[in-house]
Amino acid sequence: MGCDELRARAAELRAQGRSRAEIKRVLGLASDWRLTELLRGVVPESSALRGNAKDDLRDKARRCARKVARMPRSRPSWESPSRRCRCGCATCPGKDG
Repeated sequence: MGCDELRARAAELRAQGRSRAEIKRVLGLASDWRLTELLRGVVPESSALRGNAKDDLRDKARRCARKVARMPRSRPSWESPSRRCRCGCATCPGKDG
């Protein structure tokens, strides 16, 4: 079976209410990652098959993750102000010791 055929079959099984374990077994997949890729964008019909996190908590976690990703990183130790010479550069050969 090609990738498109597998994706269509996985979506069909998911629409029938099958669990991830059942779909994996029926399609003969060995990898959870492969199953995840095949089911990307396919929403389970039954609410019992959804993830455990509540929608509002999941949204909050995503917002927090985006916020952390936008935070500036700290400077490496060789760029810290205490390691600069009097002229303010980090590469001047006339650094104070």
